[in-house]
Amino acid sequence: MSAHSPGSAQPGDEAQDLLRALIRFNTVNPPGDERAAQEFLAARLAAAGSECELLGADPGCPNLIARLRATSPGGDGGAGPTLC
Repeated sequence: MSAHSPGSAQPGDEAQDLLRALIRFNTVNPPGDERAAQEFLAARLAAAGSECELLGADPGCPNLIARLRATSPGGDGGAGPTLC
C-alpha cells in the first residue's frame, strides 16, 4: 500500500476502512454470533439510502435484508440514490 497524508482520500480508502472494521467483529462459527456485524452493515447501508432489516430464526445470527429503492421513499417521484 502506498502512504498518503491524512485527509487526502485515495481510491479504495473507504473500502479498506470498511473491511478493517468488519474484520474486527468476531463472527467465528461456532457460536456464530454475527448480529453486531450485521447491525454495523445495516447502519452503513441505511446511511447510504437503503432500507434495512434483520430477520432470522436465531437472534444472534440474523440475515441482513437491504433494499435500495428506485425512487425516494416518500413516493414523490424524486430521484433515487446514485450508485456511482
